[in-house]
Amino acid sequence: MAFAPFVGLFFARISRGRTIREFVLGAVIVPAIMYFVWFAFAGGTAISLEFSGVARGLINGATDGGKIFAMTDLMLGGGTLACLMALLIGGISAIQTAMVIGALPFSVVMVLMCISLIKAIYNDSWREAQGIEQVGTPPRRRRLPSNPGIGQGNGPAT
Repeated sequence: MAFAPFVGLFFARISRGRTIREFVLGAVIVPAIMYFVWFAFAGGTAISLEFSGVARGLINGATDGGKIFAMTDLMLGGGTLACLMALLIGGISAIQTAMVIGALPFSVVMVLMCISLIKAIYNDSWREAQGIEQVGTPPRRRRLPSNPGIGQGNGPAT
């Protein structure tokens, strides 16, 4: 949540001139597919480790939030950086508290960005209804008229 304004600005820059359909495809559909692939990989690995006996019940016995750490510990063969940081800082509750405190101001920015998006979509639809050219969009290409005489033997004799 802390990086949402920066990601929003990034998406706004790379999406300039694109349709809402293209934006939704690139910002919602593709990441959802990638999440599906990641969770299938992580879940499949955890199930494989449990069924093969390598985990010896460590993943199954871990808390819901600790299952991914138990799996990565088994895959990497040791402690992970996240577990080490949680121990040094004061546990997972300290990390959760710091995340909430850090993300709270950005939630206000996110609400303002949502209002701005709704306002921009409304203004774009109003401009389109009025026939006003949109700002920042490239001009539409005109089709050149086809000349049926060229290349069909109707030209000058050579």
